[in-house]
Amino acid sequence: MKVNYHLADFVSKMNLAVKGRYSRVIVFRTKFILNLIKVLQRNGFIERFVLHERYISIYLKFFKSRCVFSYIELISRPGKRQY
Repeated sequence: MKVNYHLADFVSKMNLAVKGRYSRVIVFRTKFILNLIKVLQRNGFIERFVLHERYISIYLKFFKSRCVFSYIELISRPGKRQY
């Protein structure tokens, strides 16, 4: 499967994992996604992450059997990128 916009794929996978109460998410490895994951970990939204050759495993943080965040929204649109 070819993904053109890795950030949208990342946000979509994170939201689906929260909805499905999954403890782990696997996303493509890019420098931008890796930096975003580091920021999320520093701010206490994810437990940890493990780097693999082509992907990253993200372990979500839970409190009282609920994920510590409920939704991530992407503001960027294809014609107007905002980070």
